[in-house]
Amino acid sequence: MKPKEPLHACTFQLLHYSTYTPKIMRLLLLLAVAFSLSTPIDAQYTLHQVDGDRSMELKLDGDVRIDLSLNGPSFVEGFRQLRGRVAPPRRDLMQIVWETEHKEYTLNTGMRKHEDFDYRGIPELVPMSLALDEIQAIHYRGPRAEKWHTVGQGLTFLGAVTALIAAPLVSANFGDKTFNRDRYYQWAGTGLAVGGIGLTLMLTHRYKIFVISPDSRHANDKRPLWRL
Repeated sequence: MKPKEPLHACTFQLLHYSTYTPKIMRLLLLLAVAFSLSTPIDAQYTLHQVDGDRSMELKLDGDVRIDLSLNGPSFVEGFRQLRGRVAPPRRDLMQIVWETEHKEYTLNTGMRKHEDFDYRGIPELVPMSLALDEIQAIHYRGPRAEKWHTVGQGLTFLGAVTALIAAPLVSANFGDKTFNRDRYYQWAGTGLAVGGIGLTLMLTHRYKIFVISPDSRHANDKRPLWRL
């Protein structure tokens, strides 16, 4: 069986063999692929599967969301999520440069509250240290995966604009009120192809979820547990 080729290699082949892709679209795709390629970053944390031999590295500056329990004398139940960037570890603590915080909790009175905080405007914000036993789950996307996801968003938008807006405009001759059907199919097909590539990149580079605490799983949740 022929081994699978990397996604960026398949993209280059698609661009080479597509005779209907306008030159500007091929140039934009090549720029997008070049933008997504970067030098790998050393790992700062390693997650190990509790009941298996799998491991996963969390790299410095990766996009991370940390799920934490929210407890207090006036709370019936609560949930807290921090979003930020992976920072170098400190002793037995996980550190993140926090950017946003979301809280959901139910008070003893039955009132439910939602709170959101944005810390990105604070200069020289000190990284937050989290004890490992406080963490319920980690949502992680590495620096390279984040770039691919951003590229996917751009290509999806570009493909939609090309298929829905550009294709009809370049195919219509407003002077003699004619419509070039072949040109429309060429541009619309290119837009759909580019949008399909973008959507695939977005779906394949989503956050990976690692459940740390068994308390965060539902009764029928079969996801494996991980430890740092």
